[in-house]
Amino acid sequence: MRNYYFSRFPRIRKSYLDVCSLTERKHHVPILLECDVSESLKKIHLKKDSGEKISLNSWLVKLVGDILAKHHEIAAYVYNDRSFIVFNEIKLLMIMEKTPNGKPMPLGLLIDKPNEMSIPEIKDCLEEAKNQKVGTKHMLVNKSPGVLETFFCCLLPVLRKFIWKIMLWYPPFAYAKMGNVLYTSVGMVGQIKGWFVHRTIHPVSFGIGSILKKPVVVDDEVKIREILNVTILLDHDVLDGAPMTRFVQEFVEWVESGHGL
Repeated sequence: MRNYYFSRFPRIRKSYLDVCSLTERKHHVPILLECDVSESLKKIHLKKDSGEKISLNSWLVKLVGDILAKHHEIAAYVYNDRSFIVFNEIKLLMIMEKTPNGKPMPLGLLIDKPNEMSIPEIKDCLEEAKNQKVGTKHMLVNKSPGVLETFFCCLLPVLRKFIWKIMLWYPPFAYAKMGNVLYTSVGMVGQIKGWFVHRTIHPVSFGIGSILKKPVVVDDEVKIREILNVTILLDHDVLDGAPMTRFVQEFVEWVESGHGL
C-alpha cells in the first residue's frame, strides 16, 4: 500500500509554472522596504469612521497607479536591444485568492487606469472581485475563460512557453493580456516577520507584506510604530540604479505621508 496520493491542481497553475520558468530571463532587482505607515493608517481609520469606502489595499493600489502615471518609464517593456515600449496608461494586475470548488488558488484581477479611479471606486472593484464566483478554468477574476484560454491550457508545456515568449517579444500584446505592473498582497494574510520575494515577468511589481509594530527612532526618540514590509521588483534592463533609487525613495515618502488620503 503506497503512502502518498495524487492531487490535481487547477489549470491556472500551468500558467504560473510557465511564468516562473520565464522569469529566469528577467533581470529584476529586488528591493526590500520598511515603510512607517502609522500616520497613514490613522488617516485611513478617520475616513472609515466618517463612512468613506476605503481600505489599505484600495489606497495602495491607487498610490501605485498615481506614482507610475508620474513615471511611465518605470513600467516599460523591453522591445529589443535598442529600445523599450512605454505605455501611456497603467494597467495593473492584482493577484488575489479565490476558492472555486473549495480549493484556494491565485487569480489575476486586471484594473485599467487605477490612477484615474478614486479610492472608493477601487474599493468597490476589489469587493466585487472578492464576491465574484469563478470556476477552475478561470485565469482572470473579471473575465470568463474563452476558447483561446481553454485551448492554451491544454497545450504541451513547450508550446505554452513558446506562446509566452511571443507575448514578451511583442509588448502591446502582453500589456493587453496582463498589464504592465503586478500587485500582490499575499504578505497581508498573516503576521509575517519578513518579506516575500516573489517572481514576475512584469517590468515592475509590488509585493505588500505584513504590518508589524517595531521600535523606530523618531525625532531622536525610540517609539513603537507600525511598519509595513514591501518588496518591489524593478527591471534593470529598463531602469538604471540611480533613477531606481530616486523612484523607491519617492514611493516610500508617498506611503509614509499618506499620499492621496
